[in-house]
Amino acid sequence: MDLGLKGKVAFVTGGSEGIGEGICLELAREGASVAVCARRAGPLEALGEKLKAFDAPYLTLQADVTSSAEIDSAVEAATAKLGPIDVLVNNAGGGATGTHFVEDPDEVWERCYAINLWPCIRVTRRVFAQMKERRSGNVVIISSVGGHTAGWPGVSDYSSAKGAQLLLTKNWALDFAPYGIRVNAVNPGFIRTPLWEALAKDFIPQRGNDIEEVFKSLTAELPARRMGTPAEVGRVVAFLGSDLAAGFITGACWDVDGGYTHKI
Repeated sequence: MDLGLKGKVAFVTGGSEGIGEGICLELAREGASVAVCARRAGPLEALGEKLKAFDAPYLTLQADVTSSAEIDSAVEAATAKLGPIDVLVNNAGGGATGTHFVEDPDEVWERCYAINLWPCIRVTRRVFAQMKERRSGNVVIISSVGGHTAGWPGVSDYSSAKGAQLLLTKNWALDFAPYGIRVNAVNPGFIRTPLWEALAKDFIPQRGNDIEEVFKSLTAELPARRMGTPAEVGRVVAFLGSDLAAGFITGACWDVDGGYTHKI
């Protein structure tokens, strides 16, 4: 399906691996020019090689989105090379471990919010300025099923940050609507990524003797009976970023979770 993204400019944070990589590749497949920022040079270079396969300009930017100054520099560089941003994907985040509890000191909670919640706010604030001026644009926030459903212990910091993202989605959809800007969220579940492979180690030996056994145990409870892929998340993001396909959708939170969230 042609989503009408050819010639559009997308800016993706934390996009060099896992779900972020899947998002970047699907946007590029649809013809969008993709600017992706991430902290590590190696994964960015690897993603750049993959983006070369598509007939659209792209830009890889080494930047830490916990820094307001680096956010500003990355957005300026992307706009200078590719043009004004049409689709913003707030994907940067992580840090779920399964070992964090209320007894943890402030710095543990602050670190989690610093990589999950504040980049979402700061990058959106920065890009909103140009979207508001043009009176068009789409913001997609990558949250988590953990943002609305308590599925396992030890991730209260991560889940609360992701839950805040969902309320931002709802409120920003109202705030941004007068300027022609849509805001939606995507809630991945069990997606095979480096983040989940790290988190799975915390379930050994309770749910299995190794990562593969843990994944098998977790997915046995899913209607889909398997892990999802970054590409499957990426296709939903591309859909939501398309005015042609999703122009009447805003303030929505889409679960991409193989049926994990099975209650209304």
